[in-house]
Amino acid sequence: MYDEKTLIRECIAGNRRAEKQLYDKYSALFLGICLRYADSREEAEDMLVSGFMRIFTHLSDYEGKGSFEGWMKRLMVSQAVDEVRKRKPQPEPLTEAQAVAEGDGILQPLARLQARDVVKALRHLPEAQRSVFSLSVIDGYAHREIARMLSITEGAVRVYLHKAKRKLQVLLKEYE
Repeated sequence: MYDEKTLIRECIAGNRRAEKQLYDKYSALFLGICLRYADSREEAEDMLVSGFMRIFTHLSDYEGKGSFEGWMKRLMVSQAVDEVRKRKPQPEPLTEAQAVAEGDGILQPLARLQARDVVKALRHLPEAQRSVFSLSVIDGYAHREIARMLSITEGAVRVYLHKAKRKLQVLLKEYE
């Protein structure tokens, strides 16, 4: 077992045992992230592998500032978003006026739900809504960052987020 600094150094040196230790330590956590962006478990597992390849490729870029786990999480989310964007073009965004006209629904507290129920409900959302919801609500990115990541406008981010919340309200009532 390596400590974090040694683990990073050994992975950079190409030590396969250290790479496996890093993968084993974080794969379950990062699979959960990938499941929020994927259409299936198999796709999430592919995203996970691609994400770890990105992590190992850029490991020497980690400067030791901030949380190592947080740094890896950002790379994993970025990889998942890149794969979603490559998979197929985003649908035409709705206007903000359309979203406002429907009213502003707010999700019921998610605390009483099981994580697997939330992930299952997320899979029922259209791809754009699922990605925006995950990036905003779960991963904490700002609308401007999400717009840049997904190559859409900030207005489209707000609309997709609104639509996702409304649809999740309906879906999550089934799990209450």
